[in-house]
Amino acid sequence: MTTTPLDKEILQEIVRVIRAEEKVPYTVDVGGKRYALTYLEDHAQRLMDALASRDANMLSILFGQLASKVKYQAVASPEPRVARRPAKAQKSVATKATPARKRKAASTTRVSTLPKARKPSTTAPKRARAKVVTMRKLGASARKTRRKK
Repeated sequence: MTTTPLDKEILQEIVRVIRAEEKVPYTVDVGGKRYALTYLEDHAQRLMDALASRDANMLSILFGQLASKVKYQAVASPEPRVARRPAKAQKSVATKATPARKRKAASTTRVSTLPKARKPSTTAPKRARAKVVTMRKLGASARKTRRKK
């Protein structure tokens, strides 16, 4: 099982709280965040029993198993956040009071400054158009002979 730096910090904080306060924590604060802890199986009870009997050897064994016996989840911070200043109301470009000409001018000013890509031409080149025109003038028999060449 690989442990991340955050995992190590949380495990160290759990061990610190157990040693300092002699109780099993169910929440810890690490890096400015609060984490809720869930102990698998009866690990929390075994830690409490080892604390009550002051068995240092058993505590060391349980601390070694802690990485695989504890799961944590970030909890929302209880203190309210400082409210930002209310954003200034932005003027609407297209309102009923604004004439259509001004609305159009305002909307065109927001267009990207990048040049537009050219669309491919749907019409045939001039040479091809000239051939089509001459073929129409000559008639169906000329078109047949022209295609054979």
